[in-house]
Amino acid sequence: MTPRLLALDVDGTLLRSDNTLSAANAAALAAARARGWEVVLATGKPPWAIAWLAKRLDLPGPHVVANGAAVWTSGSGTRLLEEIAPTDVRTALRSAETRGAARAVSGPSGVFCQPGWGEDAVAGALRAVGEDPPSVVPDAMAAEDRYWKVITISYARDGDPPVPTVPTGRWVRTGPSFYEVVPARATKAAALHVVCEGFGVPPTAVAAFGDSGNDVEMLGWAGLGVAMAHAPAPVRAAADVLAPGNDEDGVAAVVERLLRERP
Repeated sequence: MTPRLLALDVDGTLLRSDNTLSAANAAALAAARARGWEVVLATGKPPWAIAWLAKRLDLPGPHVVANGAAVWTSGSGTRLLEEIAPTDVRTALRSAETRGAARAVSGPSGVFCQPGWGEDAVAGALRAVGEDPPSVVPDAMAAEDRYWKVITISYARDGDPPVPTVPTGRWVRTGPSFYEVVPARATKAAALHVVCEGFGVPPTAVAAFGDSGNDVEMLGWAGLGVAMAHAPAPVRAAADVLAPGNDEDGVAAVVERLLRERP
């Protein structure tokens, strides 16, 4: 399989643990683009959190954002593909409150938290992955009318908590600090399929990179799934290839090898 498109998770994959882009990764992606390959970011982050990265790499998009709930293109904005019903957002928030978890809601307008929702914990967890703190408002659900994420702070080391079923959403581990609700039908794979159709690229010509539970569908969908060395076992099992960790420029190592092997 000769890749024509690279799909890259951001946190824990393309970026180092200090939220920086290494020169090696940037150079490898530039070389791939010079070969004529497309490069797409596929992330749980909202558009405003990856705008700097897309600009740094000169990637206008479209990019997969919010765990596949939307695609975003610099200059033309966000296209919402899937959303969570307000009743299910409230169910997820009540569940987080019951177990004492910090929480917030997110949609195309931003990330919103109410006083007493553990706003400092949410802000700290977001800051750790290079994102801005939430907007603290009297009524978070009134600040947004379309929802693509319910954020709860729950650490992977403690195991995933028991949670209620939400018909229009699903719970997914998106990082060591985040256990979140995303739209039930939203996956990075589904949104990436929409992006690839626009480019005229079949799944067999996609190499996808990731490290977390929200990457599993994408790694299995792509012609070549690449998991980072530090990824949990289910993520590694979904992949065809293991890459060195994100702090060892694993993306660059695999992309450079693909460029050598697939002229």
